[in-house]
Amino acid sequence: MKRFVFIRRPVLLKLGNFKLYVRLDDWAIGGRIALKRSYEAHVTGVMRSLLRPGMVVVDIGADMGYYSLLAASRVGNSGKVMAFEPGTENAALLTYIARYLGDCARKLSQPLARAGL
Repeated sequence: MKRFVFIRRPVLLKLGNFKLYVRLDDWAIGGRIALKRSYEAHVTGVMRSLLRPGMVVVDIGADMGYYSLLAASRVGNSGKVMAFEPGTENAALLTYIARYLGDCARKLSQPLARAGL
């Protein structure tokens, strides 16, 4: 029988034009992104085709920020992304991403996450 090691701290992934921290103990989203290096390919494809430089994007219920960072990578320096997440763990992760992850994540508006609403 194989044993699984659960990693409790976020893991940094390179996903095409952006990087994202995911929680591997979240199998519904973080684990899938880590395994496939993508999430909901049909939605990702539509977003990539619609987003243009200079756009403003609002992500309500941003979770780990996959779509927020995808949008930030597409809207360019003239665009803006506002991401809101009510869950405390993911809100903290989003705030960390916005602060420390680099140019793409810095396009996210501050404050990024609102926890405990």
